[in-house]
Amino acid sequence: MSATPTFKDMCTETHWSVLSSYLKNDKVSFKDLELPCGICRNTMTVLSHQHHKDEDGNTHNAVVFPCGHIFGKSCVDLAFGKESSLQPVCFACRADLTHSECGHLHSGLPMPSSKEDLGSIPAVLSKQGRMAPYCAGCIYGDLLDDLWQYVEEFILPTEGQRLMGFCHLVSDPDAEVPCWTPFQPDGRGLEDDPDKYRCEPPEEATQALIHFEERLENAEFGQYWFKNNLPRFEWKFFMWKPSMPKPAFHEYVDYKFFMESETAKSMTMDELRAEFNGGQ
Repeated sequence: MSATPTFKDMCTETHWSVLSSYLKNDKVSFKDLELPCGICRNTMTVLSHQHHKDEDGNTHNAVVFPCGHIFGKSCVDLAFGKESSLQPVCFACRADLTHSECGHLHSGLPMPSSKEDLGSIPAVLSKQGRMAPYCAGCIYGDLLDDLWQYVEEFILPTEGQRLMGFCHLVSDPDAEVPCWTPFQPDGRGLEDDPDKYRCEPPEEATQALIHFEERLENAEFGQYWFKNNLPRFEWKFFMWKPSMPKPAFHEYVDYKFFMESETAKSMTMDELRAEFNGGQ
């Protein structure tokens, strides 16, 4: 028979299924918690006013893994950084932390800081919790693939006489102004096309945007382990005429002699070249 946990035990409990029951039943309060990180052993922060950034801009707030174990965010970010070769498993129980279909890591959800938000954490994997099949980044990538397909299908019948592109507005709280990210067939920014004009997206593209929001909502507000780290997007679609390519000098000379034969005959080659360069 296990011993009854002491108040200190409850204040330092780092498995969510146990800790959440203490919090739910008022055995401890959030301000009482002194949760040790299972990686560095330093105390993790829980309340918003405790989340101070270090010199690298990181915080050590508590994050809950799908298996229920709790670790400090800065340690998790460092352990699973871009240059990391660690397997995407829990440091304590070795539970798989990847999404079932895309295979990308789920790095945990921020631990709630109030009793009202306890339900924001899904059931842990050992208690019928489920991982979302895809991460938010892959859902976004699927959307871009679909939008490009429908845009290309829309402009194909124009035989190059019209082009279409799209962009989205990303609200970055650290930016002074919103940032528009353009997506165009030739890779140029939308500001390079002064004759562009707003247009309605193809019907299929509209449906793809609706499906994108539905996928995020179903994953985020269902009983899945899913972290939506995407910003809110505002989409715009544009059309424009493609610019004509600059002709070669010899093509210009041929055109000049064909259309203005007498004038061309009276001009020297240097004069023709000067007119060619000045008219572009």
